[in-house]
Amino acid sequence: MFWTLGGAGFPFGVNDARAMAGETMSMLVGITPEVTAPIIAFLGLSGAVVALAMVQSWGKQVSRSIPVTFGAIMCIILLFVIPDIRLLQNFAYALMLYFGLVDWQVWNQVICLIGGLLWGASLLAYGRKINHACSNCGRKAGIDHSTRVAIAMKWCKRLSWIAIIAALPYGLTRFAWNFGISLGYPVKEYFGEFGLSYDGIRYYHLPWQAWVLVALDFAGAVLMHGLISRWGEVYPRWFPFKAGKRVHPMTAVIPALIISTLITIAGIGVWFSTIQAIVNGSFDSQDFLANWGASGPGFLFIFWGIGLAGASIAYYYRRRDRCLHCGEF
Repeated sequence: MFWTLGGAGFPFGVNDARAMAGETMSMLVGITPEVTAPIIAFLGLSGAVVALAMVQSWGKQVSRSIPVTFGAIMCIILLFVIPDIRLLQNFAYALMLYFGLVDWQVWNQVICLIGGLLWGASLLAYGRKINHACSNCGRKAGIDHSTRVAIAMKWCKRLSWIAIIAALPYGLTRFAWNFGISLGYPVKEYFGEFGLSYDGIRYYHLPWQAWVLVALDFAGAVLMHGLISRWGEVYPRWFPFKAGKRVHPMTAVIPALIISTLITIAGIGVWFSTIQAIVNGSFDSQDFLANWGASGPGFLFIFWGIGLAGASIAYYYRRRDRCLHCGEF
């Protein structure tokens, strides 16, 4: 409403310099506050009404599709349309203690991300409510525990391997570049990004940040394998302070869901920007094939993110205990 009345701080489109410069793979390039701010205000006010309807259980069975549909649309917009690759970028940089690219646009995306997660949680709770399932765990009587575990384990394995395979190309290409191997991208160009000239194997001159990105990718692949491994259920002997103790499911699930969301957002951005370039005729197929290592692994991010999200959910269903609320196991 503030932006509709002409207030400052509209963070999208024409007011987002990095997005307008084509640096962020944003879907919102070119939108203006005059057109978009009233739409945002309308959706916000409508969301408040719909949320109240979900809490108060207004309407009969036929009208229940309205809050479900509206909530799903809001969840998708807030999670996968408004945010862009900057969330994943700044998450990685934050692990390196670098915050130089965090601005109002990034903070606004964080707020939208939280809003999308809240809408998703609200839909989950509302779905349990209208389906007469346990409000705490979502279980309904009639499904054998061993059947639930078997189904969850099967999908956990499949999705974990999809995520692992999709994740590795990013780390492998950069691992090769760090050692002076031009795998899908000229090493001279890569070293030039760090202000270095390449005249042989000079990996020891690279800044430590170049190795952090590789380490994060490989560590992520190992942790994703933990979703289907014994050490993903019980801390291994070498783990400080926790050796031999049970891994609480949420210790793995919550970080995995957050990271999978960031990776999926980045993957959607890669696909969107590429399709947009093909449509407007600016896509250079020869350059892409010659330098596939620079952007090629990004096309797998969407499979990485979705696979990790699905695997973490299946891991939760496989590991959860008897519900203290309804008694189902």
